[in-house]
Amino acid sequence: MVTEVYPSDIQGLIALKPNYDEAYRCLDVEIIKSTPNNKQIIKGKTNSKRTYIGVGKCLVAFSCQYSIDKELEGFVELTSKSSKIPAIPSYVLSTSVARELLPKHYPKEDAIYYVSRYGLLVASLLTAKKAGVALGFKDALHQPYRQHLIPGFEQLVLMKGEIGVIGFVISGAGPTVLSLVEKEANQEKIMQTMRELMKVQGHTIRVQPLAVEGNGYSVQTIHSES
Repeated sequence: MVTEVYPSDIQGLIALKPNYDEAYRCLDVEIIKSTPNNKQIIKGKTNSKRTYIGVGKCLVAFSCQYSIDKELEGFVELTSKSSKIPAIPSYVLSTSVARELLPKHYPKEDAIYYVSRYGLLVASLLTAKKAGVALGFKDALHQPYRQHLIPGFEQLVLMKGEIGVIGFVISGAGPTVLSLVEKEANQEKIMQTMRELMKVQGHTIRVQPLAVEGNGYSVQTIHSES
């Protein structure tokens, strides 16, 4: 992406691929980037000298028009910048037992802490702000009271930056643990670390990346022989 004012300076980049598969029929946005001079945040600090504001929005608008031009009705699909990897142990944790571990009342500061982190998490997920997502994963209402029930969880949280994980969370009452992983991270190393730290004698752990279902929900009828 260049402009008439700065015809020799690249302001953004987008990679598009038409997908004519009848199950999808959309334009795949495989890469979308603004150049450093147009980024809002650089190394954690606000960039007050941006050349242009809204480069990403312009690129998305262009992709929608390009989708129409390619007879894909304006539909676009963006590739996620992160992956989700759950670790699912074969042992079971009782929901009622996990609930009993929670306090009847919470200190005011813990409630404020959680509500602020929850709002930050939602906003950061919507705006793709990795630092905000990482802060939003910090919980004060249930994980501190339940994490000892899941061997290895505390060690995983301490190692997240080292192995390229944005954050770890306990799914429900546990024992499943979900990790949000940077797309460039070494997923094999992360999965192996989760297996090793969460292993419990006599039980297995299933660790595998989750794929995003691009076609929405579907209903399947399964016939079994009686």
